[in-house]
Amino acid sequence: MPVPTTAEHAIPRRLHKDAVFDHLVAAILDGSLAPGERLRDVDLERWLGVSRTPIRVALARLAGLGLVETGSTRETRVVRRGAGAAADVLATGCVLAGLAVVDASATRGRAVMADLTEALDGLPDGTLDGLPDGLQAASRLTGVAGSNELLRRRLETTGLVLRHHLPALDREAGDAVLEALGDLRAVLSAPSPIDAATRSGDTTGGATDGTTDDTAGADVAAVLAGLATRLTATAGPRPVAPDPTSPTVIGPGRPTLSSGVHAVLSRAVLDGVLSPGERLVDDELIAWLGVSRTPIRTALERLGDGGLVQLAANRYTRVALPDADALDDARALYAHLLAWSINRPAADGGPDPAEVDRLLTRVRPWARRVEGRPLTAVSLRPASTVLRLLAAVPASGALARTLDDVGPRLGHAVVSLGLESPVGAWQAFETSVRAGLTRSDGTRGRAVTALLDALAPTAAATPTSEP
Repeated sequence: MPVPTTAEHAIPRRLHKDAVFDHLVAAILDGSLAPGERLRDVDLERWLGVSRTPIRVALARLAGLGLVETGSTRETRVVRRGAGAAADVLATGCVLAGLAVVDASATRGRAVMADLTEALDGLPDGTLDGLPDGLQAASRLTGVAGSNELLRRRLETTGLVLRHHLPALDREAGDAVLEALGDLRAVLSAPSPIDAATRSGDTTGGATDGTTDDTAGADVAAVLAGLATRLTATAGPRPVAPDPTSPTVIGPGRPTLSSGVHAVLSRAVLDGVLSPGERLVDDELIAWLGVSRTPIRTALERLGDGGLVQLAANRYTRVALPDADALDDARALYAHLLAWSINRPAADGGPDPAEVDRLLTRVRPWARRVEGRPLTAVSLRPASTVLRLLAAVPASGALARTLDDVGPRLGHAVVSLGLESPVGAWQAFETSVRAGLTRSDGTRGRAVTALLDALAPTAAATPTSEP
């Protein structure tokens, strides 16, 4: 349907800009703004009763999620649904949900399995309508003290995008999902090793309250990872994604001004030109970049969503100050996604072993120079290139969007907190990758996890504190 024309504004003028985003999301998901519909600023201003800046900011955030796109003529439209996109989004959601289950099981034990059983029982039999709610349930599993807040937010946003694309999921993918739901129910209904030991009178298997029994969590994650792999195959091969900090448009089309500003500011943060904690003043950025306020605010909001900038309304906008928790959250999520993508069987056979060999050989001198020293954004780029090649990250897909969000967060935290790659870590990684090129036993994925886990503060590094 067209953007509504009403005498009353849909959003009060003084309401926070986030309400514009929430209102547009709701309109897209309930069909008020239909797939393929053109979104013109003037129509949205009249409907919502706000100025152009919060609208452009909201549209940029929606583009980052994959709900709107800017075409070659700079027209902004609601993304059209597609079977490949539906499978792609659901696959990434499954991988994220698997990590959430494993993390939650480590702290809550079998109570997590009870929550999952309740969530599955709430899904209509034989239909897929409840899948977005399933991702929301997985995000709630992470809402406990000490959990991965970044993972929770990514599950929530992935669930929103899935609601939009789910009606287009084809029968092959739908059958795979229904089969996996049956496997999940079987895993959750199976007696745990602790239950079996208790019934047999063996009390050496672990605590009888079930708090240490996380084997079911790993089994659930394995089912979800297997489903994600099948869904990726149905989505079809896609071109490899470019450098996420290059000034490319979000969605098909030509680069936009705000995406160019975002790329410049992102690179400035990651390179240390804008240091952690530095205040970002609109007027100074306008004078530096030579653009108007709207693309500046749009870019800053996207950087805020990406964890590189902290925004406090009417107080300050500054470069983010990562802490140890932010580092651990980003590292765990980035490693998990890369490891899954590297280990999955690729429809096109995966990266060319000869190309991987050439790149590893070319990068080896770099590794020897940077090991044992504080890492910088520049010194991280060769490693990032290798990892994305191994993972065969598809362009314009849900996995690429998630990695493009998490990767800069991780890089900023690594540099800000003064981490280094220990001597020998890259050689161990290279050896494992080369050994795993002809194997499908998860060797390469484990090598990536080990490489990222090895990053540690240098002796001279001190924690960053807020001013």
